Amino acid sequence: MLSSAQSSVPIVFLVIDGTAEDERQICSVVKNHMADGESICPRIYTFGIGSFCNHYFLRMLAVISRGLYELAKRSDLVSRFLQLDQLITALTFPE
Repeated sequence: MLSSAQSSVPIVFLVIDGTAEDERQICSVVKNHMADGESICPRIYTFGIGSFCNHYFLRMLAVISRGLYELAKRSDLVSRFLQLDQLITALTFPE
């Protein structure tokens, strides 16, 4: 789906409260896609909710894709991270 992106950087937001089935394969595919250089790799912004997430996977996926990683260990903290102004700031000033 993202292979035809040539003139802009696609952005993917991954919000998860559990684990993904093939976490190592996902990181491997993104890493290989970045190294390939044929198309622009999406920046993946990961957001983990709760303690059942694989936070290492979410952090690594964000690092590999030059995105950002955020964590809300308690569900009552989720609204703090989902503010529109924080999202715009993250997109405007990526690390």
